Amino acid sequence: MNDDIAVFVVDEDPVLRDGVLILLRSRFSQTEAFGDLESMCRKMATGRATCILVDLLTQTPGGVGPVRYLKQRGIDAPIIVASANAGLSDVIQAFRDGAADFVQKPYSEVDLLGAVTRAAEAARRIASSAGLKAHVQDRLQRLSPGEREVLGLLLQGFSNREMAAQLGISIRTVEDRRARLMRKMAAESLAEMVQMVALAGFSR
Repeated sequence: MNDDIAVFVVDEDPVLRDGVLILLRSRFSQTEAFGDLESMCRKMATGRATCILVDLLTQTPGGVGPVRYLKQRGIDAPIIVASANAGLSDVIQAFRDGAADFVQKPYSEVDLLGAVTRAAEAARRIASSAGLKAHVQDRLQRLSPGEREVLGLLLQGFSNREMAAQLGISIRTVEDRRARLMRKMAAESLAEMVQMVALAGFSR
């Protein structure tokens, strides 16, 4: 039943909205429907795997397209746009704004379920990446100031000897800090740690 995925449907047509809600709930139990974007945004939860189906002509407070509006709100979720009347230029702009897929109205059940299934998989990947990022950031916060200094120099390619000279400490102290750093970050290699801190957006 894909219980781990929230599917949010935004459509100003209540009849169509209810019909899509019934269809999607047969596969995605956590489907909710809204008549406007503001109502949907209030339900967004950080860290929850979510995908969005929105009519391309949905009104927005700023008058911009719905995809751009959601991205401006910081919503990082796969967005499927749908329309019966939008022009080709509107669809192209939606993709430029970051839409993940387009579905033509009136809906084909196969096309709609296929688009939502693809978006749900993308939503899982986004949520997994966000969870890993938060985990790495938590580890980074546990580092001492000295360990953060060593990490910063490691990322610049400094050797233990060069770090010792830069920081005015002994090579043994650098080695100790580096060992504690690797343990706290739960990294098995320098390459793995570099990938982790890049994901977390580390800065000294």
